[in-house]
Amino acid sequence: MQPATGKAACGDPHEALLAIERFLKASRQPVLIDPGEDPIPVTADTFALSARGNVVTLESWTESRNLVRRVLGIQQEGTRRGRLELAVERFGGKRGTLTLLDLADPGNRDADRRGARLKYREQFRRSLRRQFPDWRLVELSAEADLHHSLSPSYPRALLRRGTAGLAAIGAPKDGASPEGALSFGLIWLDYLRQREKRLHVEALAIFVPVGTESGVCHRVQYLNAEAARYLVFVHEGAHEDVVEPRD
Repeated sequence: MQPATGKAACGDPHEALLAIERFLKASRQPVLIDPGEDPIPVTADTFALSARGNVVTLESWTESRNLVRRVLGIQQEGTRRGRLELAVERFGGKRGTLTLLDLADPGNRDADRRGARLKYREQFRRSLRRQFPDWRLVELSAEADLHHSLSPSYPRALLRRGTAGLAAIGAPKDGASPEGALSFGLIWLDYLRQREKRLHVEALAIFVPVGTESGVCHRVQYLNAEAARYLVFVHEGAHEDVVEPRD
């Protein structure tokens, strides 16, 4: 049995509650994905929905995590089988999304890989904020752009400070080829320079896992220093450090 198709009103929490119940009833291996975190398996013992007045609350937990969100409505339903996107609100009023996936659905075979990309994307976001606090993050993506030869394996970003721009790219710890971040970073830098005519995109920042920086640093030394500045960072866990390619 497959979930019902159609799209519920985004601002109707009770329609969202019904959609969640339909989805879980039709799913064989449901998981809940909060962007930037590991998926949470959904079982009768680790998941709860409650409605009080016009407030619908979703709760899911593991031995180490407890996730509680107010459900605002449906972001997407029925546009892709085995997937339900929810508009939610955290405590404190910050809005976001949660995704319910049925891992047993053939269309979600790459869900774990995409979940890992989204997890690192959020780590990459935090790294950029720590290393460039005076810059504004105006774009961050971990989606494929085949037209411009941009890989989903490396999240990329554009930061801005006045009329200056900075391109950034990151490689996750468990990625297939962290050393490839430099090649795709150069493609991203060139693309931004062509697209952002009003910005002077002056530098490329490359974030790679600790222990993989040697090849990147070696190649950076042979790039034209007059064409752009190149900054290399190594990350491990929730920490990153800048490294000097010539060392």
